[in-house]
Amino acid sequence: MFPKRCPTQAWIYKVCSCCGSWKKPKQRVRFFRNSSQVHLLYKSRNKVLECSVSDHIPRKDMLSTCIASHQYERVWNQQGTIPYQIPPKEMVQLVDMQIDHPVSFPPGYPKEYMLVIESPSLPSIEELSRPELRLAGYRIHPCTFTPSRMSFVSNIQVWKLSNSQPKCIMDISQSYYDTLLLFHKEENGNSDLFKEEMKYSLKLCDIHWAPNGKKFTFCVFKPEWGLQLWLCDIEERQIYPLLLERNQRLHAICESPVKWFPDSQRLLIHLISNKTKSLTSPSIPQGPSVQHHYQVQRQAPARTFQDVLKNSYDEACLEYYCTHELAIYDYMERSCKLLPLEPGCFTGTSISPNGEYILIEEMTRPYSYLFPASRFPRKIQIFHIQDASTTIVAELGLQEHIPIDMDAVTDSPRCFQWRANVDATLCWVQALDHGNPKNQVEYRDAIYSISAPFKENPRLLCKLKWRLEDIDWSDHEYTLIWEEWYESRSRRVYSCHIPLEWNANHGDSPITTIVERPWNNQPIVNDLECLWDIPNWEDRYHLPGYPISRMNSFGKWTLRTVQLEKHNSSPFLYLIGPGASDKGDRPYLDILDTQTLKRWRLWQSSPPYYERCIGVYSEDDQQQVSQILISRESPKELPNVCTIQVPTLRTTYENSHSLDASHCSSFYIQSLTFFEHPFPEFLEIQRELVEYERQDGVRLHANLYLPPEYDPKKSGPLPTFIWAYPQEYLSSDTAGQMRDSPFRFVHLARSPLYWLTQGYAILDGPEMPIIAKKGGKHPNDDFISQLVSSAQAAIDYLVDRGVSDRQRIAIGGHSYGAFMTANLLAHAPKLFCCGIARSGAYNRTLTPFGFQMEDRNLWQIPSKYIEMSPFIYADRISSPLLLIHGELDNNDGTHLLQSERMFSALKGLGKVVRFVKLPLEAHHYRSRESVLHVLYEMHQWLETFCR
Repeated sequence: MFPKRCPTQAWIYKVCSCCGSWKKPKQRVRFFRNSSQVHLLYKSRNKVLECSVSDHIPRKDMLSTCIASHQYERVWNQQGTIPYQIPPKEMVQLVDMQIDHPVSFPPGYPKEYMLVIESPSLPSIEELSRPELRLAGYRIHPCTFTPSRMSFVSNIQVWKLSNSQPKCIMDISQSYYDTLLLFHKEENGNSDLFKEEMKYSLKLCDIHWAPNGKKFTFCVFKPEWGLQLWLCDIEERQIYPLLLERNQRLHAICESPVKWFPDSQRLLIHLISNKTKSLTSPSIPQGPSVQHHYQVQRQAPARTFQDVLKNSYDEACLEYYCTHELAIYDYMERSCKLLPLEPGCFTGTSISPNGEYILIEEMTRPYSYLFPASRFPRKIQIFHIQDASTTIVAELGLQEHIPIDMDAVTDSPRCFQWRANVDATLCWVQALDHGNPKNQVEYRDAIYSISAPFKENPRLLCKLKWRLEDIDWSDHEYTLIWEEWYESRSRRVYSCHIPLEWNANHGDSPITTIVERPWNNQPIVNDLECLWDIPNWEDRYHLPGYPISRMNSFGKWTLRTVQLEKHNSSPFLYLIGPGASDKGDRPYLDILDTQTLKRWRLWQSSPPYYERCIGVYSEDDQQQVSQILISRESPKELPNVCTIQVPTLRTTYENSHSLDASHCSSFYIQSLTFFEHPFPEFLEIQRELVEYERQDGVRLHANLYLPPEYDPKKSGPLPTFIWAYPQEYLSSDTAGQMRDSPFRFVHLARSPLYWLTQGYAILDGPEMPIIAKKGGKHPNDDFISQLVSSAQAAIDYLVDRGVSDRQRIAIGGHSYGAFMTANLLAHAPKLFCCGIARSGAYNRTLTPFGFQMEDRNLWQIPSKYIEMSPFIYADRISSPLLLIHGELDNNDGTHLLQSERMFSALKGLGKVVRFVKLPLEAHHYRSRESVLHVLYEMHQWLETFCR
């Protein structure tokens, strides 16, 4: 099942007393997994003589092993550019295996069809090597006018759902090739072009169901062409290319290129414009690049954004590749009509519920060299489809003065959206504190609204004391308004009744922009009733749940409400929640009486499975839920989709009792999918959700994974790999809560579980909580001591269990986890034998305007920025450190420079360090070659310093 661990041989490296360089004597050692004794091997002529030695040789002095082949060993000891390498075959099998099987359901009820989506293998490094432009946060494939790093699927299967066994009725990849072959024969009389296309693997993306659930669109990606739009009519069992005959290409850089109208007949599509002028790169610089800031006392803080514009040519490139046209495609008439608008950089579009208006967001000049495109000026306008006229909603300037506080927002109008339960009413939010949470005001946000034909003055709906988080509309007047305040991790949910229509407030203002028109200070809604007051959303044990929604006749998602005769004004809501407790998560489905706040439990996950509600399968005539869709998994069973019957609201309400787990387990369950474990050899992996205590009394949790049939009493301690990521909390009570379930499927194809195949013990996701002190506001005030204390608690637990010994425990992490790893090696050098840090940041003075959840800048707390920078304490690092970083990291705050400088510091200080720079990779690694090479590097590092 797993490779049998043999005694490992390694060279002993020693430091020369004269020059300080590493010297390799003609001597090998052999050491065993469960013993710290070593055996020196001496070569005498053609014989190997063994001499037992009782001394303990530090494993950090053994820099190369013979676990890998001699060829790999030679490559690993080289510097400069080396060929891509591969890890052990068991890891390769896990990387290449499809374990997740996404499914998609149409919006209607009952569900008649299901899409089973097949994921492709990882892209090759050749695909990442195609030309790429990095402009203002966009990463663009210039030949195709698409993002350069898209996610694709390899196939879509359409399954017919019924009371009997689900049946596959269509295979999109096969239908695609059949249609394409027929098309090529009709056009060219032969199939040569078809055979040429067969050489490339099929890449599908952008799957969108029509509101009626009878058809869906998808795009086919061609590397030298771009996106082709196709439609699948399920009832006709046919797929059709929609724009192929017109030679029109989709534009997908700024947002999704396709949206359905509510009538399920028309599509709003983004098309590449032929009116834009071609670009010519200047061979001679036209002059220096200049930036300035003349607004005294007007702060413009910027985090370390990547891929920002650098010069006027970048500006021209951004405009060229983002400029496109909008069109409406009528499926029944097979017609495509361009909207009578000038081509523009349209970054967002939204169709009104009645399908007569389109809300359009367009990026405009001037651009910025410090911020990404999301901060650039915007023009918001409404396009009237019937008379082809436009109404300007707002013209927003460059968003460069937003504070770095977590509760800070722009001082311009934001969050423009259509009200989901009326024909055409536009809503937006305006900050009343100029977007700065430090300003002391009674109300922070105000919600405004205006209805078609958008000629009157806007109306004030309500004011909020905190920041608006979300609005949940129902099909009637009942509405939920969510507000939150990050500093206190607090959230409130208000229920109210917003009229579907009201008397227009006309004005004679000469200002044409909607948001600048005068408005009445008297809000329409004065009766905001607090439904839930959540003092700390980190407290998972007491979260009230989240309402579920359904698609209405407008094709918009609204609250799923149920009205009873006795409750005309206060409906019932369906709620789903994680069901968190100290025993693990047990998701549930409840129904809530919004008048009395009484709840009835309709369903809850039951051991030995982890189940969660993923949607509604069917409903009765009164739109009451009768069957739900659940995802069901166990440690040895892949997640599969099932249906389960639940009692209707009327039955539950009349019986006036709540259902417990025993009732839920007796419900009839029907499986819709039957995905089997892809690697049966790994069924006996041991997984345990463990709990231990930190020195300050905080309860911590982690997932402990052990190889099959491993018994610490019989086999002794194992080399151990810990993979973690710190999190911030306001209180120790919430930090110590359980955040997982012991019944989840063991998903091996992810770091660090690959090393279970190599005989390691794995502690995955041990909690590293950074908790704010009592009376304080900022968790990072005590970052280092809490981080070390959490790591010490995890090690003590592993050693006390007999799973690990203190000399063979490695630590690793990605991004903020890499930052954690370097800090632990610097401030607790004796805890770990080695570390692995991927795509991290190590010098916080290079991210002076905040990082992670820290919203104070360097000049406010210089001592904390320095204290939390492991780069400053590189001289204290004694354990070997492996640094891995993507060459084109696009994450804010983890620039490649961070790893380059950390490597130079450690090398200059004489530390054992290795730096791997992955060509063409961003913050997360995509290509198969890179993923396998990362595993190879990590494996060699662990075998050398942890085995």
